[in-house]
Amino acid sequence: YFWTPPLQRLCRPRYN
Repeated sequence: YFWTPPLQRLCRPRYN
């Protein structure tokens, strides 16, 4: 699962 900041959560995964 990829965690991302709320503003980019639906845009693209950045962290694993």
